[in-house]
Amino acid sequence: MADTQRSGAAARGNGSRNSSNGVRRTSQSRRLATRPGAIPRWAYIVIIVVPLTGIVTLLALKASRNSDEPKTQQVDTNARIRELIGQIPALEKDVTEAAVLLQKEDPRGKSKAEAVQVRLDKWIDEWDGYFDSQRDKDDKLPEELQGYMQYRRQVSILIQDMSKVTGF
Repeated sequence: MADTQRSGAAARGNGSRNSSNGVRRTSQSRRLATRPGAIPRWAYIVIIVVPLTGIVTLLALKASRNSDEPKTQQVDTNARIRELIGQIPALEKDVTEAAVLLQKEDPRGKSKAEAVQVRLDKWIDEWDGYFDSQRDKDDKLPEELQGYMQYRRQVSILIQDMSKVTGF
């Protein structure tokens, strides 16, 4: 049995012994032969890794530049003015509720009135911020913007109503 194992090993050849056909094999001859003109594996790795590294680097640079810049939010003035106009019915409702609570001498009335007054003042300040820059040297708005003053008038009346209800 030992003879069969020995003869099998001799038939296979292991690099240091002669093979059955008389050619001496080395460890180099065990490599698989590549096709002529085939691209080596290292080239595939380079083709994949180098662009990925570049992409990751560019994304990291872009992210670091964006984090350094202060974030400025562009506000569409027309859209914001429409939002302010849309807030007027809610302000009217809040003024009415505060007035009712104050007339009933409800303890929540005073805090509600103060909160409504703050919202009205904030509304007027923001509204004036948009339109004050449009005024001429005589403090008048151009003809095409004067129609917007009807909304400011409504809020001014609400402020006067709150002053009357709260006792100035």
